[in-house]
Amino acid sequence: SERAVNETAVIVSKENAFYPLIATPVSLYYDSGQHVAPLLVQNFTNPSKPVQRFKEMYGLSNALYIVGETPESASIRLATEIWKSSDAALLIEDSNEGYNLGIVAAPLASYLDIPVFVTDNTDNVKGTLKELGVKSTFVCGNIAGYGETERFASVDEINDYILAVLNDKFGGCGYITMANPLDITQPEVLDSVSYHF
Repeated sequence: SERAVNETAVIVSKENAFYPLIATPVSLYYDSGQHVAPLLVQNFTNPSKPVQRFKEMYGLSNALYIVGETPESASIRLATEIWKSSDAALLIEDSNEGYNLGIVAAPLASYLDIPVFVTDNTDNVKGTLKELGVKSTFVCGNIAGYGETERFASVDEINDYILAVLNDKFGGCGYITMANPLDITQPEVLDSVSYHF
């Protein structure tokens, strides 16, 4: 890939779960080294204090925003703003199945420095794919590919493919990251005791 813009901070609205997937390779990518910028998910009507504090501390005045647009139009806009050219792209179907696969495949876009397109019809993004010189696509969901196509049918397939890319690009992966999905839920208070002095 050839980028028009290096790593860039992106602030996305929490209104659409696809926004962070589209923004991932914009703010984090690899070439001969790692390039990282913040990616924040914000509630624009009632921003959280940590997000506000982060924005104030780090002055994200040049950040790109994704808010109030379809995932497809955001995909096209960011792809044309960030990349001059790209041999490949990640296509994610705008559906629940597409999201479930796409959230696992999004790191692949960062490792390969390729744009992410979310659409329900590949014909809608063909013009941009052609403009970028895309020759192959990775597909998550039930949409057509473009050029040479690698279609992912399961999370295991994606993980195996990403591990192969990591081996080829970096000589392996010496770590594993684990996350608990319950970390985002408010803990339930089971009992409390008050003391007055």
